[in-house]
Amino acid sequence: MESKPKEDAEAITQQNALRIKVPVQNERVPERPFVERTLSDPKATVWVIVHPMEISNYWVQPTVSVMENSTWKVKIYVGRPEQGIGDIHDK
Repeated sequence: MESKPKEDAEAITQQNALRIKVPVQNERVPERPFVERTLSDPKATVWVIVHPMEISNYWVQPTVSVMENSTWKVKIYVGRPEQGIGDIHDK
């Protein structure tokens, strides 16, 4: 099996890079904020995973549906009233 050159892999990664529109970096969010973005490929599969920086756990969030216009929006969980509020999360 032939592997692709490193440059091709990097170009594909950059082309499909995902930047979060909402919330912005370092913004304080409620327990259930919306996360949204526009993609270049409406057929892309998006998984939102929350990773609190102080622990090694990761939480896969509800399914993301990408619309025909390449936008998506999902309401995620970043904590519970008794835990996780005010923690710093990976982005």
